[in-house]
Amino acid sequence: MNLPRKNTILLFLFLAFNHAGKAQSIIWNGKTDFIDIAERIELLEDPQGKLNIDEVSKLAVTGNFRPSKQKVLHFGFTSSVYWLKFSLQNLTGDSLLLVLEQAVLPVADLYFKDQAGCWQCYKAGYNINLNKKEVRNHFQIYPLRTGITEYYIKLISYSPPVPVKIWRAQDYEEISTDQKINYGLYTGILLFVILYNTFLSFSLRKFTYLHYALQVSLYLLCSAAVMDGYIIYFFPGINLTFLYYFIPLLGMANLSVYALLFLDIKTYAPDIYKFSVGVVIYFVSYVFWCFLLPQHIVLVINQVHALASLGFMFFLGIKVGRNKYKLGYYFALAYLIYFSVVIIEIIYIQTGAPAYFFRISHVSIAILIEAVLLTYLLSKRFSWEKQEIEIARQEAQALLLKKTIENEQLVRNQNVKLEETVKQRTKEIEHQKEIAEDALAAKEVLLKEIHHRVKNNLQTISSMLMLQSSTLGDSDAKNALLQSQSRVRSIAVVHQKLYQNDGLEKVELHGLVDDLTAQVKSLYQLQAKNISVKQNIPETHIFIDKAVPIGLIINELLTNSYKHAFTGIETGSILISLEEVQEATNPALAGSKKVRLTYFDSGKGIASPDMISNPSRLGLRLVNLLSLQIGAQTGYSNNNGSQFVFT
Repeated sequence: MNLPRKNTILLFLFLAFNHAGKAQSIIWNGKTDFIDIAERIELLEDPQGKLNIDEVSKLAVTGNFRPSKQKVLHFGFTSSVYWLKFSLQNLTGDSLLLVLEQAVLPVADLYFKDQAGCWQCYKAGYNINLNKKEVRNHFQIYPLRTGITEYYIKLISYSPPVPVKIWRAQDYEEISTDQKINYGLYTGILLFVILYNTFLSFSLRKFTYLHYALQVSLYLLCSAAVMDGYIIYFFPGINLTFLYYFIPLLGMANLSVYALLFLDIKTYAPDIYKFSVGVVIYFVSYVFWCFLLPQHIVLVINQVHALASLGFMFFLGIKVGRNKYKLGYYFALAYLIYFSVVIIEIIYIQTGAPAYFFRISHVSIAILIEAVLLTYLLSKRFSWEKQEIEIARQEAQALLLKKTIENEQLVRNQNVKLEETVKQRTKEIEHQKEIAEDALAAKEVLLKEIHHRVKNNLQTISSMLMLQSSTLGDSDAKNALLQSQSRVRSIAVVHQKLYQNDGLEKVELHGLVDDLTAQVKSLYQLQAKNISVKQNIPETHIFIDKAVPIGLIINELLTNSYKHAFTGIETGSILISLEEVQEATNPALAGSKKVRLTYFDSGKGIASPDMISNPSRLGLRLVNLLSLQIGAQTGYSNNNGSQFVFT
């Protein structure tokens, strides 16, 4: 308008006076890029959502509207429709835009009267396709008229804050372009974090990285759909309210599971493990049963859950950190930052300050910081764990070396007989070592070493039992130790056979019986001098789970024979045989095989059958128990001696 300055002032005063009875006008003077009008807007609540623009305009005349008194409009968790009213004086000729800086608004319609006095309406909100809005933007933006105009806005907002500003059109186009670039950079950084963690998951075969990539994906959805709403550029017309309350549900459930695994609560905080699992189950189950609640109630619970879950993350981090897992403190720090920024967001909703950085919400910035920080912590976690494993390995080696030196010193201090035994066993060990080295390329080294060490440890125990028995005067105690020594050595013989054989799963039974016979004879030399032992066992290989019980059974029977069967008898014999038995009685087992192991001695036998079914001697009780262990049917007969049959 090209009016003289004096006339312009008079017109301005006239118009201002003319509208003073209606409402205080908002004046655009063109001196700033924008003005914030949230505090100067008047509000009317429509709980039923049935009012139309004509009815609302009549209520405005009767003074039913109230001042907002809010830096940023927020209506709480409600399903009511709100009507906003303001009057604008624009005498500068600038093209202006009304900007509601919130994407998660299903309905946001602007009403005003044209020159003919008819109501005009600009529809916005995410229920309107992005391409059909007056201004294509994820926010709700409307062109404003020049002159003096009274505007009404019909608004539905389930809880998000709504900053309301009037911008000069050309200035807003610039900052809108910058904002979209910032959204692109923000999305790109989070996508890089997702791809980086996914790559590490597949390359290192660590599920934790993939799990965190999923969490960052939920963070990205939270920013794009919940906090800033720019997902609408990719999916015009998407239901943002559904995402507003559903995405946080998934995020909290997944985050609670991730924290449980990432911090290894079961290892580093076992005292709260069950409680933590209970919290995880609650958050996961809430994803399903929340649909039974009204939507505005879910939104209230979501905000409570958001703060509670962040507090829970902080608690878990501190608890783990106090248990000497330093990763916990870094984890707690990450979520303390997150929690602090959420508080800043709440302050912003109430006061409009501090302003968003790069026009991206405070929570989205917190998400970005947390995503990058936890990605770094995730990589450091495996580095720290590797260092701890190396330290533990070195400590174990040092402890093993110390124990080895102590054992060697103990061996050197033993009597001459034990020294000879050790020398003989050392020769056998060296011989077995040579055999193992020759066959190293074709054998499973680790399992062979295990059997080797088990045999050595059992042999050491046997030697200690022998030493202990030599110091005892009580014959019963001495015999008990000798029997225990014999049993330990019988198990050692099985492990010796395992690491001597080409295979590490089976033992050749014929050789095992030979070694057991020689071993028992050496313990009972006086009783065994006129007793011959024969065996009729073909070449048979048995698994270790059968070899140990069978070895113990034969050991017990040989011991029993030498100690009791030939008392008062000058000569005697023992026969051990093995034969196959065809299964013919059960058609379902046709073609399968059974084996029968027979042990016979020509001694005086066992007088009472009750001593077999209900033995008082430990040896016979062990025979019965071990027979059950290998699934054998046991029989006994006394015919010119004792005969045990195991099928």
